[in-house]
Amino acid sequence: MLKKLVTLVFTAAVIVGLASCDVFRGDTGVKGKLILEPGQTGDVRNARVELYQKSDLTGNPLKVGQSKSDGLDASEAEFEIKDVLSGYYYLRAWKDMDNDGKLSGGDLVGVYGGTYTPGKGGTQLTIEDGKMANAGNISMKIFVEPLAVTASGSLGDAGRSVTYTYTFNLDVTLSTFSITMPGINTYTDSDEQGSRTGGKSYTTQKYVVNGGVANIPKGTHTLRLQGTCNGKAFDKTVQVTI
Repeated sequence: MLKKLVTLVFTAAVIVGLASCDVFRGDTGVKGKLILEPGQTGDVRNARVELYQKSDLTGNPLKVGQSKSDGLDASEAEFEIKDVLSGYYYLRAWKDMDNDGKLSGGDLVGVYGGTYTPGKGGTQLTIEDGKMANAGNISMKIFVEPLAVTASGSLGDAGRSVTYTYTFNLDVTLSTFSITMPGINTYTDSDEQGSRTGGKSYTTQKYVVNGGVANIPKGTHTLRLQGTCNGKAFDKTVQVTI
């Protein structure tokens, strides 16, 4: 009787032990290599690798990794991101060359399955449970920031004058500045010309209607700014609500 009891206890212990063992499924994540595109200069080692849920790469990345920092060749670097939930992702890699904490002109950037452009995250990447998805080679190139301009308007003199403040994100040479107000013919201000430094705000002189005796019309005012940026002509239109 004692022998049988011992045998039963031993058997039960084996069953419990087997039940508590997890089947090893391997790491879940993604691996690949960053490759500097021919004709580009830079170092892709120690670059940031991000996984996003949205194709436009907005919001915070769901997972962040880093390419390897070792290796003698700065034009390529392997990367791995583990402990990722299975699902569908968009991958972006970038090297912050100016250390400003954001993707900006002059940084190195690349995406899985395409070429990076703002608002587009390449091709969707599938990560399966227990597997390391292979993203292959991610082509990295220097990001050329597209020219953009923002503007605002402010009334003065009890609503009888208006000034505009505008900012370019890049250095430009402004040649033409035109204003169209609701119900008013377009006016071109020849004084708003010359070099404009990217990131710096510029405020125009006061503009009036009918010598300043009439109120500035409210609604949408359209500013048209033309000139050159990095040797190329631009023609930008921005709307301001007054």
